Amino acid sequence: MKNILIPFDFGKIGLNAMKYAFQMHKEEAKYVILHILDGNLSLQDPLTYTAGLTRGDSIINEMDRLAAETLAELSADYPFLSEVEVGSTVELIVDKVEKGHFDAVVMGTRDKYDLFDKWLGTVSLGVVKRVGVPVYLIPNQAEYKKINRVVIATDHHLESDRILEYLLEWNANYKADLHFVHIIDQKGKNEGFLRNIVEEYFEKRNLDFPFTVIQKEKGDIVKELINYSEQKEADLQVMITDKMSWLETMVSGSISKKMILKARKPTLFLPSGLKKRSQILFSSAAI
Repeated sequence: MKNILIPFDFGKIGLNAMKYAFQMHKEEAKYVILHILDGNLSLQDPLTYTAGLTRGDSIINEMDRLAAETLAELSADYPFLSEVEVGSTVELIVDKVEKGHFDAVVMGTRDKYDLFDKWLGTVSLGVVKRVGVPVYLIPNQAEYKKINRVVIATDHHLESDRILEYLLEWNANYKADLHFVHIIDQKGKNEGFLRNIVEEYFEKRNLDFPFTVIQKEKGDIVKELINYSEQKEADLQVMITDKMSWLETMVSGSISKKMILKARKPTLFLPSGLKKRSQILFSSAAI
């Protein structure tokens, strides 16, 4: 059984991500719903207190209630645990993933970001760049549906079989149409090198799902990927990302940061150095 971490606030974004996670993994997972008090006053924090309980226990009571209501709406009964921590949001999520042996993180993203976020980066970016497990970022308006088509942003990371092996096993349950999209850059790579890698890898296997390798002329990578996803009505976008320190994420102009700021579809961020403990995160029960 998989262990799924759901960082949670008390707004619509957090509730939507929680619901999405439940629908995505169903009874094949155990869920830890984590609310972090970072010392700043937030309008999202519940103001209700339960008589005889501490603030933390009162918040847990409210989280339990919301999770139970969400499961009832789905006519489901999955195991979950609500927790409250105090400290830096990104640091605590990273620490929780490592110590709790989680297999994935599912968290919500906002529709709009201010200039501060665009300059220094978001909590989502900090998590994506620092944890060693897959991270699913769920936009506020995204609704879960069966994954039939996936757009995968490809680059030099596919020269390692690890990512392709993960995608192959992951898609064994979905049979989704995989679209590998490469935006040609100016670094001198042969235009066909990624096509050859993907096609040669998959040709050696008896596949029961379709795949396509698309190469586009150089341009705004994020814009091209988002446009392609919209055109193909993709259900999920996938990006491969390298680990960074928190300081590096603040000064980085990375593709991951731009995708987080602009994406309107659920996006799976795969760390280039996937941990061995990361399991295949979808089962036939999730379809």
